[in-house]
Amino acid sequence: MRIAHVTHSFPPYYAGVGNVAFHNARALAALGHEVHVFTALTPGAPVDPPGVVVHRLRPLLEIGKAPLLPGLLTPGRFDLIHLHLPFIGGELSLLRARAGRTPLVVTVHNDLRIFGGLKGLLLGAYDRLSTPLLLRGAEVICVVSQGFAEGLPAVRAARRRGQRIVEVPNGVDAEVFRPGLQSDVRERLGIPPEAFVVAVVAALDHAHPSKRIDLALRALAELPRMRLLVVGGGPLLGSLRDLARESGVGDRVHFAGAVPHGEVATCLAASDCLALTSDQESFGMVLLEAMACGKPVVSSDLPGPASIAGQDGCGALFRTGDAGDLARALREVRPEMGERGRALVLRKYTWEIVGRQLDGIYRSLLGSAAAA
Repeated sequence: MRIAHVTHSFPPYYAGVGNVAFHNARALAALGHEVHVFTALTPGAPVDPPGVVVHRLRPLLEIGKAPLLPGLLTPGRFDLIHLHLPFIGGELSLLRARAGRTPLVVTVHNDLRIFGGLKGLLLGAYDRLSTPLLLRGAEVICVVSQGFAEGLPAVRAARRRGQRIVEVPNGVDAEVFRPGLQSDVRERLGIPPEAFVVAVVAALDHAHPSKRIDLALRALAELPRMRLLVVGGGPLLGSLRDLARESGVGDRVHFAGAVPHGEVATCLAASDCLALTSDQESFGMVLLEAMACGKPVVSSDLPGPASIAGQDGCGALFRTGDAGDLARALREVRPEMGERGRALVLRKYTWEIVGRQLDGIYRSLLGSAAAA
C-alpha cells in the first residue's frame, strides 16, 4: 500500500502525537508499505524513520504548534490518508481525500480542551466545529483508548451514526526502554544510591498545562523518605524550581532538564517508579515507557491512563488533582508491579504490535472499498 500520514508535529520536535506518528510510520514501512509523512517544517536536524519519506512543509501561517499547510492539498496519489488529531488546519486533508476519492483514517489522540482563558475558548470553539466534520468524513476512526474517547462528544456522535471506531493504543520501543539499563543520572544529579526516586516526565511548556508537576511536589512534602526526579525542560522550569523551594522540598527535587528522547530511558532507569500526575491525558505514553523499563507506575485515575496503569497490577491509581491521594498511592508501590508491567508491554504494547493492527485496519478498509 502507498500510505500518507499527516501530523502537525514530528521529530525532531518530540511530542505525543508526532512521536506516535513516527513509530506508526516506521512499523508500517517495516511491513513493506510505501509510507509518506506530511508535517510542518520545524527547527532541528531531520529525524526520519527507516524506509519512510518525510515531507516537511513550510507553513503559510503558524500559531503556536498549529501550522496551516497548503501543501496538504497536493500530496500526490495514495491508497489511503491517515490524519492524526488534533491538527488545526487538518481539514485540508479531508478536502484532499474527498477530491481524490481516497479513504481517510483519523486517529483522535487528544482534544483541544486543555487550555484556559481566551485561548481555551477559541480552541474549544474550533474543536467543536472541526472535529465532528473530520470524523464524519472518516471511513475509520481510531482512538487511543475507549475510556478517553467516550468523553468526546464528536466520537459519541460518530458511534451513534454507526461509524467504525477502533481502539489503537500507543506503543513503546521495548528494546530502547528495557530493564537493566546502565545509568549515571543519580551520580550526576547528586542523588544518593539508597534513595527511593519517583520520576515525572513532561514537557515544561505552555503547550502542556495539564501535566501538574505541582501535585508531585505537594505529595513529596508528605513523603520525607522519597525524592523526585523531574525529566523535561521548557519555560516553566524556573517556576517549578521556585515552587519546590517554597514547598520545603527543594533539597529532594532533582531537575534533569530537557533530555533527548532516547535518553529518557536512562532517567527512568535511575528511578524506582514513575508518576503521571496529569489532570487531562488521553493515554500517557510515558506509562508504557516506564513499564517497559520494569518500573512500577502511579497514575491519575483519568480513563485513558487508568486503562494502562490499572491493568494486571502494574501500578496504583490516585484521584486526579488530589496530592494527598497521590502520596497514598506512592506508598503502595511494590517492585513486583514493574515486572508485571514489562510482561504486559511485551504482550500488548510494542510498536510492532500496533503496526500490525494498523495494517489489518488498512487492509480491511481497502478490501471493502475494492469489493464495493
